[in-house]
Amino acid sequence: MNRRALLAALAVLAVPVTLRAHGGHDHVMGTVTAVSAETLEVEDKAGKRVVVHLTAQTKYLRGKEAAAAADVKEGTRVVVDTRKDGARTVAVEVKLGVAKPASPK
Repeated sequence: MNRRALLAALAVLAVPVTLRAHGGHDHVMGTVTAVSAETLEVEDKAGKRVVVHLTAQTKYLRGKEAAAAADVKEGTRVVVDTRKDGARTVAVEVKLGVAKPASPK
């Protein structure tokens, strides 16, 4: 087997391992622009706003420590692991970062 074929075979085998490492979830990364008991709206770096639905099973983390839904505020930077539920994007885990500094008025 030549070197290119070997590298291609290894790349194909590595893809499922990579997906399992992330639990097969998609990610939404950005800044919280709105939050309610049922939804979280996140603006990504490209300026796209994504609505993520929250459930009783959604977990919240700040670093490795547990956090609470009440810790999510507008301006907080987040990485949200999501799954699809029909047409809805549902949060599996919300990882909290640092809130953006308030802009002067």
